[in-house]
Amino acid sequence: MLDLGEILAVAEREAQALRRAGERPWQYELPVDHLGFAVPPAGLTPALNAWRMLGYLVAERDLVTGQKAWATMLRPGGNPDSPGPGLELVMPALELESPEAAAAFEAGEAAPGLSAIAQYLVRYRPGMHHLAFAVEAGTIRDFRAYLIEAGVEVIGDDVRPGAFGTTVFFTKPDRGSREQPGPSVLVEYVDTIGVTAWRQQQEAAP
Repeated sequence: MLDLGEILAVAEREAQALRRAGERPWQYELPVDHLGFAVPPAGLTPALNAWRMLGYLVAERDLVTGQKAWATMLRPGGNPDSPGPGLELVMPALELESPEAAAAFEAGEAAPGLSAIAQYLVRYRPGMHHLAFAVEAGTIRDFRAYLIEAGVEVIGDDVRPGAFGTTVFFTKPDRGSREQPGPSVLVEYVDTIGVTAWRQQQEAAP
């Protein structure tokens, strides 16, 4: 049987030694940007009410037409510039689906053309969907190449537009095995270089 206490003790001693020596053998150190939750349309109001009890209010919302999804970012007090990770609620934009696909989703069935988030909700329960890390602004393609070189399996052929003016990509969850488990949720990497311009466009919109 694995001695978990000893494994953790060794890892802790290694971290302490690196800290004392002032060494950083890793190339990147990414802060958590947000936690993403998959929410069905009928679950939006209950979700907003639940997070409001903890002080998380709507700070920004965006219709990501390319993904046929609504994204709503919650932050303490509803302040878009609040420090620390946000909570992103991601919902299918059924108004962008075909009538047949929307009806299939409402019936809990998969259908051709359904958005990725709709397919996820058909297959899995609502809840935690992804963990997002922020990369240094303007470096997302370099970081993606770094992960690929390290053998990490990424989703898609390139980065793509995300919500709120961001540029993003995802890595595949590797549920692994009982002996070698991997992350069980999607991991997203977010470049915020376009956020300021997006906010200015929102403010200028009628």
